[in-house]
Amino acid sequence: MMRPRPDRHWGQHFLNDQTVIESIIAFADITLNEVVLEIGPGPGVLTDALLAAGAQVIAIERDPRFEVPLHQSFDATDRFTLVRGDAIRVDWVDSGLIDKQFRVIANIPYSITTPLLEKFLTSPAPTQAILMIQDDVARRLLAGPASSDRGALSVIMQESFSIKIIRTVPSSAFTPPPKVQSAVVMFLPKYRVPVEFGQFLKNCFRHRRKFLLSNLKIAYQAADWPSIFTKEHIQSTVRPQDLSNEQWRSLFFCLESTRRTNSVRARTV
Repeated sequence: MMRPRPDRHWGQHFLNDQTVIESIIAFADITLNEVVLEIGPGPGVLTDALLAAGAQVIAIERDPRFEVPLHQSFDATDRFTLVRGDAIRVDWVDSGLIDKQFRVIANIPYSITTPLLEKFLTSPAPTQAILMIQDDVARRLLAGPASSDRGALSVIMQESFSIKIIRTVPSSAFTPPPKVQSAVVMFLPKYRVPVEFGQFLKNCFRHRRKFLLSNLKIAYQAADWPSIFTKEHIQSTVRPQDLSNEQWRSLFFCLESTRRTNSVRARTV
């Protein structure tokens, strides 16, 4: 059966290395009939391996060229469901994931990595994700304090998930080969962080070259940040990437405390 060719418009790089696929399946240790959400199945090579391992696969594919080939390949099993659409825009509740435990296992288009990870922070959320992403993005997600690679997404993901690089994957494992090395990364949820914490981090990292204190004074004028920095033993010259996760939690707690105090004062006036 003829398969559509990879389309640069969709950022498609199809995984074709069977040893890599086998390593993903081995690490996943899939149990019979467990629900797996696959994003961007394309020609269905990983899909086939997931079904062979016993998974119940819900696949979201936005490229209409693959709709017929995927149905032809997998409709014979009652453990395959195809959802047409953009995985970022599609409501996962409507995709049959409501009230179900599920994992995400996918070779995703690299252009959707950040919005997809942010979607993991909302409901319904996977119990685990195993994703093929760019190796440099994986390194940024794991970047610690004082690293130039550290950003808002690094902190929010480290707070929300245990993150582990399972293996790196050379560009030769894909058709066409991407210009970057890839990595298979596991995300295991720790706890759900407040949405407000994510927005707080984005505001603080918006001007990375500025001192953090300057960013906070601009974004959150109600708080006495110089006093807070002194209390938290944070130097006034630190930049956003310099803080530890613990320090970020403390600053966010101080901001929330200030907001609650101001709200009480406003109600009593």
